[in-house]
Amino acid sequence: MFPRVIALRVAEKYLAGLIGVTTQRFIVGSVRRQKPFVKDVEILFIPRTERRPSRADMFTVEDFDLAGHWITEQVRLGLLEKRRKADGTVAWGNRIKLAREVESGVPLDFFATTGACWFNQLGCRTGPASLNIEISKRAQARHCMWNPTGPGFTDMETGTVHRMESEEAVFKFVGLPYLKPWERTNWEAEINERK
Repeated sequence: MFPRVIALRVAEKYLAGLIGVTTQRFIVGSVRRQKPFVKDVEILFIPRTERRPSRADMFTVEDFDLAGHWITEQVRLGLLEKRRKADGTVAWGNRIKLAREVESGVPLDFFATTGACWFNQLGCRTGPASLNIEISKRAQARHCMWNPTGPGFTDMETGTVHRMESEEAVFKFVGLPYLKPWERTNWEAEINERK
């Protein structure tokens, strides 16, 4: 566990580094929930892309992920290292990169998303996990499935996707009052107080 003040300093440094290579970026997780001690830093972002010649075929072009390249460059420079999950594997894909800052030892989780999925992911990645489980259960009670990494909720009978246009909409869709990030750590008590 790391004091929030240290984790926030690390988060803000990497958030600033992502400015030129992303269209949106935000600190999420327990740092956003303002917990005094956190186990990691989580950053959600929408990467900028450029059309560049394919490395596999010089006659085609492909989207080049500037943010993913920047994060990987931090590893090459020795500022970050790839972090192993509990099962020993490394998560270093297009959407999720699990790293650790070498200097501080603070784990950093980078989550790439799209504009269509931004608000839904913002709610999910802020957490906590127990609130996400509750949102999922309430969605199922409405015959919907919550896709936390997608644009929103899918009606299981019709296939209609309900795209979330704000973080508040995630809560409203399942009948929960909107909770500010710092109210979500003890979300059950917060909701009971509002009844």
